[in-house]
Amino acid sequence: MSFYDGFKTLIEWVAVRFVRFFGGNPYYDSREMKTPRGWLQLLDVAGNFLAFGFFSKIAWSQWQHVTCPWNVLFKERLACFLPATLPCATVIVIGIVFFLSRRSAKKELFQSKELFPPGRMPSRWIIPTAPAKIAAAVTLFFFAYMAIAWCIDRIVIVSALMLFIACNDLNTLRWIRKHVTAYFGNPVYAPVRGERDYHLIQKRREIIEQYFYTNPQYWKEEGRVAGCAIALLVALRGHRASAYAVLMATLVVNEIITAKWRMRRDRAWLALPGSPASDQATTAGAS
Repeated sequence: MSFYDGFKTLIEWVAVRFVRFFGGNPYYDSREMKTPRGWLQLLDVAGNFLAFGFFSKIAWSQWQHVTCPWNVLFKERLACFLPATLPCATVIVIGIVFFLSRRSAKKELFQSKELFPPGRMPSRWIIPTAPAKIAAAVTLFFFAYMAIAWCIDRIVIVSALMLFIACNDLNTLRWIRKHVTAYFGNPVYAPVRGERDYHLIQKRREIIEQYFYTNPQYWKEEGRVAGCAIALLVALRGHRASAYAVLMATLVVNEIITAKWRMRRDRAWLALPGSPASDQATTAGAS
């Protein structure tokens, strides 16, 4: 065995143990690491591990910068703590957005392979499916949010970066709505009647189409863009506390609505015959 092969084997061994321990997947192995799903899982566990420490450190360092005497009136003490409270709360909210976004990307990659017959999945779906593109997308996403957290006490920069991400997500939504119907209508990627799981794939496609077309996705994303833009304008006018409040409110409302739609989509998905949840229910009923 050459030095390169030995080093590669060692890296794979460490990566597999890392995902098994921190990702809670005891069945993860080196073969799965070479698939898009397995590669994304490795990057997701590593990113979450690093991001949790990074966001926590930033929030704690912001809080430590405040030194307020305790022998003052409550109103004065509140005014003293407010400059640190707002950045800390914003870091926590942005950290939650980061983790939920990563979870959504992983879930959509897992679901994407079940929307097409085996061997007939397009090279690009809602997110890239090639391992190199997955790595690039996850890395850029990670560093974008790290930059936001690093500059959390500069609300103008934070609002501008969140506005950029919101505009990018709106553009991604346009791309998805444009191509989902095209992919589903293309006979190259369509299941053939009589094939195994034909009806199951069709039902899954109906769920995805309902998620993207029935829900007012444009209104939600445009509202997020508008909220981030308002936060930026308020910050530019020097109203720091109001800018933090507007930005946090925008992100929280957006995530609540998104979480509601995702849960409804995932419940419908798991209720289909052939899903793990429905299989378990069938087995329990038979016993």
